[in-house]
Parts: sequence; C-alpha cells; structure tokens
Amino acid sequence: MTTGTKSSLCNRRGLVEVRQHGRKSGEGVAIDTKTTLPDGTQIDGLAGLRDYLLERRRDQFLRQFCRKLLGYALGRELQLSDRPLVDEMLGRLAKTGFRFSVAVETIVLSQQFRMIRATPATVAR
Repeated sequence: MTTGTKSSLCNRRGLVEVRQHGRKSGEGVAIDTKTTLPDGTQIDGLAGLRDYLLERRRDQFLRQFCRKLLGYALGRELQLSDRPLVDEMLGRLAKTGFRFSVAVETIVLSQQFRMIRATPATVAR
C-alpha cells in the first residue's frame, strides 16, 4: 500500500469515526468545530462555515475561486489582463446556477488558455 493510499484510508476512517462517535479524532480526542472570526461571527462546524461563506462572503469567495481555477489552468499567476476573463466567468456562473462545468468551459474557450505556449522539455540526466 502506498503512502497516499494509506493516508487516504486513515482520513476516511477518521471521518467515519467523527460521524459515528460524535466529533472525535482517531485518538478519541474531542474535536472543537466552533470558532469566532475576527469580525465576531461565530461559526459551528462545516455547515456554519458554508452558511457564512454563502451569506456574507459569496462574492469574494466566487471571485477567488475563479482566480485560483484560472491560474491553475493557465499554469501561471494571473495578470491584470486576465481580469475580464474572471469577470466573464463570474457572470456566466451567476446565469447558470454556479455550475462548475461552466467555469471550466469558460476557461477552455478563452484565448488565454488556447494560446498557452508549451515549455521546452528538459533532458533527464
């Protein structure tokens, strides 16, 4: 079994234990899922974080999601000239119910993605 597979199994086992035994780690230590953000907002667990992001930080979250996905797809840091594409992604996402496939399609059809230059291969020694 590879390390990645072993880690994956441990993580899944840990998640099952959290569901079955309340919020406890694999070692039986209680997991505190409550926190207070710097603005005073209290969050309890994943559902609380999701609600906070959707209700209070939706625009910032979506913009950062688009920026990170685009940067990953292009294999580089974003440039000022990429801003219109990020705005286009946001607009298309809003019109289509925030479907992930729409974000990917917008990137794949973009000039930035279609004009990526291949990096020269390095010779292995």
